Amino acid sequence: MSIMNLSFILGQDGLNDEQLKEYNRNELTIDRVTEATGWYSSFISSVNSWQAYKGFDEINEEEFFRLTGYKNEMEKSRIKNNKVNQMTLFGVTGLISGSVLTVIPRNRDTYTISRSGFEEIYYPYRLPGLLIGFLGMATWYYGASEGLRPVEPYETVKEISDSYNVKLLEKIKSDNPETK
Repeated sequence: MSIMNLSFILGQDGLNDEQLKEYNRNELTIDRVTEATGWYSSFISSVNSWQAYKGFDEINEEEFFRLTGYKNEMEKSRIKNNKVNQMTLFGVTGLISGSVLTVIPRNRDTYTISRSGFEEIYYPYRLPGLLIGFLGMATWYYGASEGLRPVEPYETVKEISDSYNVKLLEKIKSDNPETK
């Protein structure tokens, strides 16, 4: 569909250049994100998520719900983001702590019958370190995958953005009564 047809359908045909620029800078658009990217993409087959834009700038989920007036969803998004950040911090801390524990040596004095001593180095924290590191990595991964899941599905936010854009268009037209 051409841009001219799309602007006619949305009712933008009656806008002057300044109004059209204002609309383009403030409209909300939603892109569907179905593929996982990053280091964890091999673990996640696909994600049904979305990315919001205000005008030409990318905005996060919390900002999208703030702009559209959905306070409960904005709060859910804020809580989800805090949870993801805490899980990531906990996971990275566990991974680093576990890795450090696996390489901490201890000396154990062992003596032979002739009392000639020698040192034997062993690693008593290797197993706990591996366990803590694994749990840290799993927590980090779970936090990253939770961060990819949206608070609301694509279809819902698409309807919300369309409604917002219609109201934005009406507001721009009513602010300047010279246009239709």
